[in-house]
Amino acid sequence: MFFFACLNFNGQNTNNKFDDILYELTQECRTNSNFNCIATLVDSLQIVEEQKENWSNIAAIKYFKLTYAKQAISLTDYKDLLLDNKEFLSKYKNKIGDSWDTFWYNTQQRIYGVEYEKGNLVKARKSFDNFQEDLRSIEGKDTAHHFVMFGNTYFLGVIARELGDYESAISYYNENLKIARNHLGERFAKSPLTYKHLGDAHKKMNRPKQALKFYNLAESFSSPRRSNGDIFYTHLHILMAQADCLSNEGKVDSALYKMKEVENLTPKDSPHFGEIYLQYGNIYEDQNDLSKAKAYYQKALELNQKIYGNKHYKVSQIYNLLGNVERTEKNWKKTLKCADDALNALYLNSSNQDSLKNVISSIDHQQILIKSIGLKSQALLELAKSNNNPTYQKQAWALTNQSIQQIEAIKIGLGSNEDKLHLIGNNYNVYELALEAAYYNGQSKQSNAFQIMEKSKATILFEALQKSKALTKAGLPDSLLEKEAQLAHELSKLQDEIANESNVIQISTSETHSKFYEKKKNYNLLLRQLEQEYPKYYALKYQNTIATPQDIQNNLLQKNQSIIEYFVGDHNIYIFVINPNKVHFEKIAKDFPLDEWVTRLVKNISANPNTLNNPEQNAQAFCQTAFDLHQKLIAPITDKLNQKITIIPDGILGFIPFECLLTQSGEQHKNKFHLLDYLHKKHHISYAHSASLLYNNQYNTATKFAEQNVLALAPSFSNMVAANLADSSSQTLNQFDSLLYNVEEVKTILTTLEQGKTLIGENANKNNFKSLAPKYSILHFATHGKVNDQNPNYSQIAFTQNGTPQASDNLFVKDLYNLNLNADLVTLSACETGIGKMQRGEGLMSLARGFTYAGAKSIVTTLWEVNAQSTTEIMKSFYAFLKQGQSKDEALHNAQLQFFEDHPTYTHPYFWAAYIPMGNMQALYPNKKPANKWYFVAGLAFLGLFGCAWCVKGFLKA
Repeated sequence: MFFFACLNFNGQNTNNKFDDILYELTQECRTNSNFNCIATLVDSLQIVEEQKENWSNIAAIKYFKLTYAKQAISLTDYKDLLLDNKEFLSKYKNKIGDSWDTFWYNTQQRIYGVEYEKGNLVKARKSFDNFQEDLRSIEGKDTAHHFVMFGNTYFLGVIARELGDYESAISYYNENLKIARNHLGERFAKSPLTYKHLGDAHKKMNRPKQALKFYNLAESFSSPRRSNGDIFYTHLHILMAQADCLSNEGKVDSALYKMKEVENLTPKDSPHFGEIYLQYGNIYEDQNDLSKAKAYYQKALELNQKIYGNKHYKVSQIYNLLGNVERTEKNWKKTLKCADDALNALYLNSSNQDSLKNVISSIDHQQILIKSIGLKSQALLELAKSNNNPTYQKQAWALTNQSIQQIEAIKIGLGSNEDKLHLIGNNYNVYELALEAAYYNGQSKQSNAFQIMEKSKATILFEALQKSKALTKAGLPDSLLEKEAQLAHELSKLQDEIANESNVIQISTSETHSKFYEKKKNYNLLLRQLEQEYPKYYALKYQNTIATPQDIQNNLLQKNQSIIEYFVGDHNIYIFVINPNKVHFEKIAKDFPLDEWVTRLVKNISANPNTLNNPEQNAQAFCQTAFDLHQKLIAPITDKLNQKITIIPDGILGFIPFECLLTQSGEQHKNKFHLLDYLHKKHHISYAHSASLLYNNQYNTATKFAEQNVLALAPSFSNMVAANLADSSSQTLNQFDSLLYNVEEVKTILTTLEQGKTLIGENANKNNFKSLAPKYSILHFATHGKVNDQNPNYSQIAFTQNGTPQASDNLFVKDLYNLNLNADLVTLSACETGIGKMQRGEGLMSLARGFTYAGAKSIVTTLWEVNAQSTTEIMKSFYAFLKQGQSKDEALHNAQLQFFEDHPTYTHPYFWAAYIPMGNMQALYPNKKPANKWYFVAGLAFLGLFGCAWCVKGFLKA
């Protein structure tokens, strides 16, 4: 732990001559890290000063001793020493003088730090938060005060990181550097430990390149000299962090070289060897050298138990690592033992299932806990399978459910969507384990398993739509709604400014970045206020609307429709097929190269075959891969499928247009693409982000809010006009080619639908779109689209540029978050609008997803760069079929078949399979012929009755 006292000792208001004496007496001990020597010397010096009653000097001696005592004694003894020092400061407050405030606040800060070290994260965070408010209220802030503020923001950052709140951690670290830069001088503005922890936060967020940049910067500011106290140990931690990054990149020799450097620099009796052994274990586990990994983890365990005792989160963490090794070796009894030891180290009685369930939510280190429960669950499940033990089987199911409940609870407490995604992504194996436990438990757990699968799908999108509904329907005051909208707008603008920064170091230390996190903090505080003060808002935002299979069957499915939902785990693929009268749960072993097959398929179908050097080889590869994927993903459930199928993909499956999978090998046809047995020929296929989203939006059509029918946009471009495209860290200038058919496309659509508005050329700009879009039930974009894999929020749709091209001329995904559309259908007749960065727990971060967020009920989107001429023809037919009363999936299906018939030489999937329909597939123009038929029948019946009455009347007269 980094204690700031040793760094600013000479900055205190004590006698300079006394400072020099103390420094000289302890220099040799400090150099050799001999903590007993230091204690003996400072105790002797304290006796001398007590005889003189120099209370200010005695306070400085105690302060100095505290810095090094932490390295030599237990946490309990160290806290006793702190409390003793606090009592001394209280007793001699009036005699110590001007330096009393600094000594007092540093001691208080250290006491809270011990709570952190013991693993009491929530208690420590609350203490530091309150302490931060106290510090901000102090008048006459001097350098000593800012040192304490510097330390406090550091602690808050570390605790936030431990709790998985990485965005807040980065915010605190940046505030830490800001205090140093403005008040403490260059030495502290280049605080190596803060930069090291910034690297840690980025590493936790799966940003290895940014992490390594911060680690390298931290190393340049640190020192390997032992005389520099904590800076020396910071240097060692930085080297270990670099070694970890190198190991993850597969650079084992470089990683081990770094670790050897650390080992040589560290004093032989240092407690830091626990972390060194741990890092060695991680490196060898990465290389699958499990015997060495286990040996180093065992050494780390013994040393950490000596330092922290048997009950500590760091001890639990090592038991989990040992359990991972045993799991890899399939030693299930040993895995179970490690998991129980890990739980016991967190003060949990692992043998008492009810006790475990009751106290589990009170544990601070929830993510370590989830790992422990996961280990135990898998071990129990494997032992249940091998021994046919129903008790183990039930325990495994109960524990996996508890883990998922914990993940859901942690997620609610996180303010950042990115942190939530990392939480789910890092624990995706828990969802897989729960599905395996459900599958093994049989038919009785199907409904539960389906809801678990749903909880792993489009979680942030689902939450965002819930929040939007809560804001509009909870009866909130206009003033608060305006404040929420204003803060969201300001955050978006600051995000744009940050995107212009090209250097990750500049981003993290810039004033703009500080403003962004301060604004984000205020926004999250406002949302918390709404949750606390408006119960209806909280209820609407967090109500459980996860659909069950029965909900789907009773309220969503048509008679001829099936829903297929996938979950892609590390070891298996799980599939649910829901039909109107039956539910089927399937498991497929992931014993084939799924990622490789999908990548090959997409490569084969997304390239124009007319431009290929070897089209025959491409065709053969396509036929083989499309058939292989069908055999794995569809064939096991073929007999369960109706004509209409809605596919909810997972992971890399989101890149596949299932329409072009082949039900027969196609070897005999090769380049005769029109003869191939596409799945498309047998089924009307649509897609959805999740069944729950589909269920909640199915009958929530938007036409009653929209005033007009269709708004169709056809921007103009030339090769000399450039559009701004943002990459992950900056906005670069690129060119869009002119579009030859987009004006014809939108005019044809308007002619087909008979009413609406076109925006063509210079009128097809972003401002016109934003002002008009909420009034229309159909939005059609015939333009360019561009995906941004590195920063999905900057995937975009291009509009006509207004003068000098600016980023603001285009519509980014992030802009969609602040739009409220009333569209039943958005057609993105542009390139790459349905793909993006794949994020576990969310799916593809695409433009299509952004339009769903903005309120669109259904979307027709594209998976690759589409052919302009085929687009125009398919779109023309699509809208014609819609006008006839067909559902959206049926209309697109028939439009593609029409293209087949009209252009048999252009039936390669490149020309037609890029277009996929997502969301609510209800017809926009319900066919009125059945209604007219019944009116006709009713009329005949009336005439018949009238005729009969007339006849009876005539008969009676006669």
